[in-house]
Amino acid sequence: IYIADKSISLAEVCPAVQAIAASNPSQSVFVRADTSVPYGVVAEVLCRLSSCLSSREVVLIIHDTDP
Repeated sequence: IYIADKSISLAEVCPAVQAIAASNPSQSVFVRADTSVPYGVVAEVLCRLSSCLSSREVVLIIHDTDP
């Protein structure tokens, strides 16, 4: 899990994002994952973001993997 090119643990997701959100209240949150990330990890990150940033837009970015 990375935020602004910094590796963090799952437990650090909410505190890290809340700190950024406090300094930029209008910023949306974008989540991007590639096929090497298990779906369960992506789902857990989305759940945590949803619970700790309930008033903020969270966007999942999906890239087409077809050549």
